[in-house]
Amino acid sequence: MKVIPSRIARQSLAWMLLIAGLANVIEAIIPKSQTVADWMEQWVPLEVSQGSRLLILLFGLIQIMVSRGIFRGKRTAWMVAASAMGVTVLLHLGRAWDWQHATWSLLFFTILLWRHADFTADSDAASSRWGFLIGGSAMGALLIYSYSTVWHYAPQAHLQREPGVIARASAGLVLFQNLAAEGHQSKRALRSFQGVQLASAIVIFGTLLLIFRPVLAHRHRAVDGERERVMNLIQLYGRDPMDCFALLPDKRWFFHTGQDGSESVVSYGLWRNYAVALAEPIGPEGARQQTMDAFRDFATRQDWHTAFYCCHEKNRWEWEGSGWQGLHIAEDARLHLIGYELKGADFQGLRTAINHARKVGWCFRWYEGVPIDYGLEAQMQLLSDSWLAAKGGMEMGFDLGSFSPETVRLHGSGCVMDKEGRLLAFANWPSYAQGSGRLIDLMRSAEGVRGVMDFLILESVARFRSLGITEVSLGNAPLARIESKDEKAQGGERVVDFLFEHFNQVYGYKSLFEFKRKYHPDWQGRDLVYERHAHLPSLCAALVRLHAPKGLFHMLLS
Repeated sequence: MKVIPSRIARQSLAWMLLIAGLANVIEAIIPKSQTVADWMEQWVPLEVSQGSRLLILLFGLIQIMVSRGIFRGKRTAWMVAASAMGVTVLLHLGRAWDWQHATWSLLFFTILLWRHADFTADSDAASSRWGFLIGGSAMGALLIYSYSTVWHYAPQAHLQREPGVIARASAGLVLFQNLAAEGHQSKRALRSFQGVQLASAIVIFGTLLLIFRPVLAHRHRAVDGERERVMNLIQLYGRDPMDCFALLPDKRWFFHTGQDGSESVVSYGLWRNYAVALAEPIGPEGARQQTMDAFRDFATRQDWHTAFYCCHEKNRWEWEGSGWQGLHIAEDARLHLIGYELKGADFQGLRTAINHARKVGWCFRWYEGVPIDYGLEAQMQLLSDSWLAAKGGMEMGFDLGSFSPETVRLHGSGCVMDKEGRLLAFANWPSYAQGSGRLIDLMRSAEGVRGVMDFLILESVARFRSLGITEVSLGNAPLARIESKDEKAQGGERVVDFLFEHFNQVYGYKSLFEFKRKYHPDWQGRDLVYERHAHLPSLCAALVRLHAPKGLFHMLLS
């Protein structure tokens, strides 16, 4: 017996489910004649035979809504579809003994049970757009259903069968839960109108849940022990300054065991059907490419698109050989502390910043978090709040930390105080590469105080060097590219160059690059690694939403 491929079976079932849903909606919208209803009254309760028409409409809408999930092999969609088809069998039999539609639903229900193994994909991240799309479609179908119901019962409800009158009455039922315009002498009419009201309440409530689902939904919860596994892998193999962000609450983790038994982890964020990994896998270097490919296979089974954000450009030859493509998107500024000195004309501006700070009485303090200084932490909180308010009030995420006293105590913070003891600036410094490197993160400074962040960085660097730390990362300069911007730049890189040159007012790309460039760092290229034939605009939208959970509009305002 020839085995039907899983993808073909899913697609066929999806189309069949969509057709079945449309048929149910049409069947529900067209009322059965009163003669059929009277005949059924001797076999089943009238409220079942009449009320099932409304339920058939709702289940038909459900079938249409989940057909896309069936097409993509989603496990939750299969559960909903199988339940809906099982119930519609009973509803069709309960409504005028509609055995033709019941047989079709039963056949489809049986096929769904038979092919249950084809549906293993996890759900996508919550998205409000489906609330508007599904809710709008359901409300449109319900308005048509209401119109046909009111038209059917107009004589019994003492309504004129005029399109304008029927439209106002049906809209009142659906949108305003209004029964005042109808007569109540007929119990059948009253029950049908009340059914429309109930359906309207269900659709409105369901639509609101879908719209607010991204806000109401709980964050992805890690399985017990997963966080500890990630921490252990960072301790063993961590070498990237961005590894510390693998533990942020917006991340999910994919673990992969290599042929030699070693384990690696991919830390990723999920937006809609885009799984974007943060930097490269954390694990043995020899298993890096195998883990990236395994993550791609895993995401494909979930019907997700994959990408790796900020991979090291030096490894491009390796992942391009496995079918990935890359686009240069940032430069990572590294300071190698052995031999790093502020000598020569190139560092004159930084020496001036230090001299100015000492002249006005600023002092540097390293806060380890032990013992806890609640007064200093309160100043940090106030400074962070005022800084956010000045920038638009939005914390970023994904590869940037957010303020909390717990984070400050975990990583340690460099602080600059004025001579009155007031906090002027602070920055967190997570460690990486088994403690041999430090990354600057969460920089906060008082408004209008120039040069304070340079003083903080230079004093922190001096402290790290005294502790034997060999490297400091000043973080990424997004969209920057050190190579000459000439005809060798690819199409995607030309777009990145254009954004860097002309959209500085959105994020301050050039300003951030110039701020870091005066330290004369070792620039290390970072690439966005993605699948061939990927839809780059959608991938860019996913990156924006992962970095700015409140959306592009709030990001632009900030």
